[in-house]
Amino acid sequence: MVDFRIGKHLLKPFNMDSKPLMQSYLQHVNSNLSDYSFAANFMWLANSSGFYAIVNDTFCLFILNGSELSMLLPPLGELEKINDAMIECFEIMNTNNSSKYLSRIDYADEYYMQNFIHDVEDLEIFEVLENYLVEKKLADYIYNIDDLIELRGNSYHTKRTEINKFKKVYPNYSVEVLDPAVHTDEIIEMLNRWVINHMKYMPKVKLSYRPTKLLPKYSIYQKN
Repeated sequence: MVDFRIGKHLLKPFNMDSKPLMQSYLQHVNSNLSDYSFAANFMWLANSSGFYAIVNDTFCLFILNGSELSMLLPPLGELEKINDAMIECFEIMNTNNSSKYLSRIDYADEYYMQNFIHDVEDLEIFEVLENYLVEKKLADYIYNIDDLIELRGNSYHTKRTEINKFKKVYPNYSVEVLDPAVHTDEIIEMLNRWVINHMKYMPKVKLSYRPTKLLPKYSIYQKN
């Protein structure tokens, strides 16, 4: 991938060289979402076109699907600089995209909602604000480590049953450290299978065990 310019903004390829810069801006972000890490975004963008730009002293991560731009995260940086950066980011996307409806910012944490909504707990599925439309997405979740290790209680009955079934079906299983030189094909096959099943069954999935904490996230659209 090569740099490309949209108006006055230069978008650079998002790759391993981007890691130190992105992490320096992540230090200003108060979020526990798994999306807010270099590794998570680098993995998601492995087969896509990722670009970044520094806008109003924030790190802005874009994804190019076909010829349309959207953002995988809100601008990363100091909270007081984000509003102006978001306005410019929507200008970048709107200038490039065939429709303003395709311009959006995904995986926005509650941290960012402070600028728009006083009580995010009362946010409806789709909230119309003065300048933006905010859509509530599926939440991330955090589990207590000891609960997952012990798997005690009725809420983890299903997990214990699945583990026992696995041990019965694969009595000679072993645990190995993943080595790209040895396991690459198996890793790719497993990932592809997970993505297919995740997309197929995700709308019907309900958690049978209770997470310690849910972490809401949102998509942001500019109001026309």
